[in-house]
Amino acid sequence: MTSAIFQKRLGALRPVDDIAQAMMRDIKDGEHVKLAVPKRPRNPNRHRLYWALMALVVDNTNGKWPNAEALHFAMKLHMGLIEEIASVNGEIILRPKSTSFSAMSEAEFSAFMNRVVDVICAEIMPGLDPQTLRMEAHAA
Repeated sequence: MTSAIFQKRLGALRPVDDIAQAMMRDIKDGEHVKLAVPKRPRNPNRHRLYWALMALVVDNTNGKWPNAEALHFAMKLHMGLIEEIASVNGEIILRPKSTSFSAMSEAEFSAFMNRVVDVICAEIMPGLDPQTLRMEAHAA
């Protein structure tokens, strides 16, 4: 099934990309169409903010993590965002799940990021205000 991006404006869905515009051209005026429940695309600004946040924490924790990716890995483990996989010899291994755009909806990623901010302020940098942390990451 082809997917396209629409935006709600003035109570109606409006095409945003070329695919959506082509879909709209194929629908006759007044014709009824069935739509699947929409999946909101991820916010790339929140994604960038998350990685700025990871880098900020790495830069301010005296080498506890070598880079933002290592902290991200640690956060996923801490949050229980894991899956069990079997090795070749049958041993069960825990591996962090993906937080990629295709693996998590905007709502899921937003909730994950909020929990990460809470953990940073409570356990990694105790006493740091979540709003201050977010403002610093925005400025980075």
